[in-house]
Amino acid sequence: MTSREDEIDDAVMDLSKFDDDHVIHILMKVANDVSFDDMIRASAGESLAEIWLRKSSIDFKQLGSLSEVALNEALSLIKSKRISWYKTFSELFPLKAN
Repeated sequence: MTSREDEIDDAVMDLSKFDDDHVIHILMKVANDVSFDDMIRASAGESLAEIWLRKSSIDFKQLGSLSEVALNEALSLIKSKRISWYKTFSELFPLKAN
């Protein structure tokens, strides 16, 4: 049995409530896996940003390695909640900042 895309998307969003390294690893894989729908990959990026924001700790290398759709979603949230992180990211990855 295969899960529907909306169910997978809900599960990916729910993972934002957890912040251990295993969850972050799973979200990174989903965010960069082109076999997943863009909506799901974007949600993975958003969930990662929510985890980093809640922990007040960000991994700029991980952020910079996100696929475009996941990166855009993560940066949107980061830009609205922690502009200093967005500015740092823009300096580290000038071609990726939107």
